[in-house]
Amino acid sequence: MTPPVSRRFLLVLLPVVVAVVVTAAAFRLRQEPTDTLVEGVVGAPTAFNPLVTTATRADLDVAALVYDSLVRFDPDGRLVAGLAEGWTVTDDGKTVSFRLRSGVRWHDGRPLTAADVVATVKVLQNPDAPVPEYLAGFWRSVQVDAPDEQTVKVTLKQPLSTFLGYATFKVLPAHLLAQIPPKELGSRPVGDPPVGTGPFRVVEVRPQQVTLEASTGHFLGEPRLRRIVFQFFPDEAALKAALRNGRVEAGVVEDPSGLPIGEGRTLTEHRFFRTGAVMLLLNHRSPVLADRAVREAIVYSLDRTRLARSGERDLGLPADGPIPPFVWFYREDFRRWESNPDRARQVLEEAGWKARPAGPREKDGVKLSFSLITNDDPVRVAIAEEVVRQLRRVGIEARLSAAGFSGVVNDFVAQHKFEAALVGLEFNPAFDFYSLWHSAAARPPGLNFGEYANRQVDDLLARIRTTWDPAQQAQLYAELQAVLTQEVPAVPLYFPVVHYVTDSRLTGIRTGVVLDAADRFRDITRWEFSR
Repeated sequence: MTPPVSRRFLLVLLPVVVAVVVTAAAFRLRQEPTDTLVEGVVGAPTAFNPLVTTATRADLDVAALVYDSLVRFDPDGRLVAGLAEGWTVTDDGKTVSFRLRSGVRWHDGRPLTAADVVATVKVLQNPDAPVPEYLAGFWRSVQVDAPDEQTVKVTLKQPLSTFLGYATFKVLPAHLLAQIPPKELGSRPVGDPPVGTGPFRVVEVRPQQVTLEASTGHFLGEPRLRRIVFQFFPDEAALKAALRNGRVEAGVVEDPSGLPIGEGRTLTEHRFFRTGAVMLLLNHRSPVLADRAVREAIVYSLDRTRLARSGERDLGLPADGPIPPFVWFYREDFRRWESNPDRARQVLEEAGWKARPAGPREKDGVKLSFSLITNDDPVRVAIAEEVVRQLRRVGIEARLSAAGFSGVVNDFVAQHKFEAALVGLEFNPAFDFYSLWHSAAARPPGLNFGEYANRQVDDLLARIRTTWDPAQQAQLYAELQAVLTQEVPAVPLYFPVVHYVTDSRLTGIRTGVVLDAADRFRDITRWEFSR
């Protein structure tokens, strides 16, 4: 006779059974081919509008699949056709005409026309619309017309080949924009559900989940995935738990450590490169930092590979020079910055900066010492402390202080009231370094906070802006890379990365340059689960 099973034993066994069932479900989720991708996102959407400053991570991710732009970046940072199948430029370089693709339709069936592009630009130009200032400031300076339904004409005040980077904004439907006051664009979706031209359309919106289905007839081709489900999480810990147990199959995380990533494991990490840098800004009004030998010694002093990590956390790609190595015009055969403390000491000695028994080096009674400011984020402070330690090894003293982010930017960096500052800067969308290194950009709204000035650099930057031929641009960028590597106007430490973790069976993802993490979806029509 079989002994009776006690109720207590059943109560103990039940959680084990549930755990086994959940684990088995996760196992099946990863073993069976599927045409549905379940994506986890930290935060929740508000209005799905990619143009507004209040857009959340979830807003931008959904919008990347729902909307298209006139032009878009390829993985190497080149601008390629989007809704515009091509463009022409007048001989004086001041007028650019985009020719829209024919046959493109909004998800509600209406045709895309040039009027939609003009209406979207008018939103960017409207002072009541909550849009980013860098976009608004540019588009308010140009004139946009629609000579016919398939042509958008942009008239610039002066030739500007890098203007195409500003044409990567998502185009919204004019017939729905007309129904929303500009002030409310941050809180009201453009359509219910949102209506775009992208490869996916929204079919269901729930508090913790948004479901999209593949749209037919997209110009990049029919998506191989038929459905994408976004699930929203309160924080990264919850998202990482969902990635571990198979509840979701993909997600962007700041710190992928602790996830089962690698060959033969359930998850794979894809690293995308942001168009920006964490760098050591140097104020060239400082008598110490105006000395190029000191700036060169700083480069040799710093181990940027070490600075690009925080414990197990991968912060970015270590910088080997002033130009990101992942963009199309980077020259691999050029001189690269290296970590070489002995060489740093030699450079300083040859420049007259003599070592002392204790403390920083001196030259003509001046100490090799400067102040260093950064924001009070713990990771940023830890990096700054390591910078101080590495500089001290060669006889350079950096006196560190930290403050709130807005205080550092507004009270010190933007006012040029600093000697050295450890900050993060975003590059111009088309890698137009004019605002960083041209002497004229030392005045607002430029970002040349260190007041670097070099006539050759000024000339190269100006010529890049007026050159439309990619081959000629590449040559000018090469010359610029060589000069900046020699001059060291500032010291990029690393280029931030986006960590995208996915089910190992998900294929078709091409990493590369992204303006925003949402740009990881640029090849979404190629994605599929391997069988």
